[in-house]
Amino acid sequence: MTRYDIVIVGGGPGGYTAAIRASMRGARVALVEQGRLGGVCLNCGCIPVKALYRTAHHLRNLPRLQEHGIHVESSFVSAEAFARKATIVARLTKNIANLLKSH
Repeated sequence: MTRYDIVIVGGGPGGYTAAIRASMRGARVALVEQGRLGGVCLNCGCIPVKALYRTAHHLRNLPRLQEHGIHVESSFVSAEAFARKATIVARLTKNIANLLKSH
């Protein structure tokens, strides 16, 4: 059985930061996460919402383009907007995993 000095429950910002800091100080650390690494904010809260908000921001500005002689026939949010959001979340989750692996 593996023994740890510290077991941290939760892989959100508090959990992974605590795990890295403890590891940097020489502790043997186990980080336990039930869901996806990064917590609620990264996976289904702040970050995904901000990614979609940016898309909505561009949509809101489409009517202003007419003032500059640019006419857009239609505007709709395609699956690409949601794929972009998923890519952002995946990249950030991978970055956190890499940080943890390096400690």
